Amino acid sequence: MKDPVARFLRPLQQLVNYCEFDPSCVEPIDAVSTRLQQLVTQLNADPIHLSLPSGFLGSPLPVKLTGDTFMSILFFAIYGHDIYSDIAKVITELEQRDISTFYRYIDNYVELIKDQNYSGISMISHLCYDEVPFVDHARLTAALQQGLTGHMRDGALYTYTWPADICPVFGETLPNKRMVQQIRTAIPTLFLQGSLDSVAPLEDVQQQLEYFSQRQLRVYPLAHGVHGSLDCVDEDLQAFLAAPLQDSEPAICSFSDENI
Repeated sequence: MKDPVARFLRPLQQLVNYCEFDPSCVEPIDAVSTRLQQLVTQLNADPIHLSLPSGFLGSPLPVKLTGDTFMSILFFAIYGHDIYSDIAKVITELEQRDISTFYRYIDNYVELIKDQNYSGISMISHLCYDEVPFVDHARLTAALQQGLTGHMRDGALYTYTWPADICPVFGETLPNKRMVQQIRTAIPTLFLQGSLDSVAPLEDVQQQLEYFSQRQLRVYPLAHGVHGSLDCVDEDLQAFLAAPLQDSEPAICSFSDENI
């Protein structure tokens, strides 16, 4: 990771520049970054208390929306693309302590936390095997401590460094040297990439393309988790599986699909 601070802040920067990623945006609201920071401060000092009907065993679930939780929800929302068209409303409404637009993002985040199939052991295994072995955590921690302040620093340190500490507790073992070596293959490979993805950005994929001699890259106006999001993605996948050595014409995407 060349610049961990920039990498951590990338989702926030995309939100600040949301108008570049929302085709329906004509004019962005003023001072997005400042207003987001002000909301964090205000919500930490005076959280919004709400109750979700999706608690355990059908009971209501109390939620305290602090500034730090607000930022965590926003970072999770970046996994999808809807937040770019909603962020202006989220900011202006929350400034009036109105959660109308933000409610579904809160609910989605809570569902992730509650998900016993991912948010626990499975999530830790994913991080311990797929991320920890490939990152210099000492350098990463030092860069984050030096380059960030306040809740942004604390959030970055928690996000990027806790897996390295917790992996041995769960008995995770680091991959062998062969596993972490650069892949070089002639196996036909299809890359399905979202242009809005700040989790696994397009430039990361582009840096790897040279190591896949029989490669195809399809880029969609989506964020993280492209497969199953648009009919055109499935069409491109089916065309590749039918003729993996043939670089067929990409399918035409439409955001009028029912699954958007």
